[in-house]
Amino acid sequence: MRVAMLLMAGAILMLLLGAVAVKAGPSDAAAWKIEADGDRAVAAEMAAVVERTGIVVVAGQGDLPTFSPAGEDLVVRMAEGFLRKTRAESPKWWDCGVETPKEEQRARADRIVRNVLAALREFDLGWLSAWAVSGTIWSESRGDPCAIGPNSRNAARELGLVPEDRIFNRWSANDVKVLLESPKWKKSRAHIGADLGLGQDVWQTYARILDPVGDKRCGRKDLPCRVPTLDEILSYDNGPRVVATGMIYRRYLYHSLQPWGFWPGSIRSLSYEMKIARIVQGMGGDIREKTVW
Repeated sequence: MRVAMLLMAGAILMLLLGAVAVKAGPSDAAAWKIEADGDRAVAAEMAAVVERTGIVVVAGQGDLPTFSPAGEDLVVRMAEGFLRKTRAESPKWWDCGVETPKEEQRARADRIVRNVLAALREFDLGWLSAWAVSGTIWSESRGDPCAIGPNSRNAARELGLVPEDRIFNRWSANDVKVLLESPKWKKSRAHIGADLGLGQDVWQTYARILDPVGDKRCGRKDLPCRVPTLDEILSYDNGPRVVATGMIYRRYLYHSLQPWGFWPGSIRSLSYEMKIARIVQGMGGDIREKTVW
């Protein structure tokens, strides 16, 4: 009898503990993190970030990169700032010629800055401001991976390759490819290049992407790189890697820890540095904030 009572008491205690655990645990929307991380403490922190912000990090968004709780918090703040800055300029946001519905804009901003931070992590760029990189992308393309620069658009009109009334932010990836593969374009502009993608890097003239087996060097002999493919520079996944490589190249070529100041050209532009600082401030960020992932 005594043994039976002890067993019953133990069962009741286990039930009570189980109830407390369920009540205190993370929500079902973020519970997958426990299994993914294998660390309940970290998983609970990440779940709290998701519940606080309303952004579901992975579910329904493919294989987007994830980070530590501190990195996730940085992503959330940068995404919210990127979107806030964009909406302050215009309620409409174009993505490769297609307007992004309002209910999908937050996820798009999250995707942009998440891939920015992933590129910095991949290349181990803890010295580089993630806010400054995101601000540069906003300045150059408003986060449109299919953006093509004004000089290139004007040249296309002068060559009769696009209509005079072609709207500047209505380019699809296919539109860009058709233009650059045109015999007229290749004959007159291939040696100059075209400002493309999230960072408006000049493809193929100056745009680079780090690659262990690359045939070029980006600022240092031990940093092999190559010209990115057109698909890479016009993408959300690899576009930030092209921008990050551009920052690395300028960092070592001009010996500067603020390489975005050389984004417009080979001479440091204080006005561009101030512009990026204002953009980041408008996003609610701080260029001096340490980059974490």
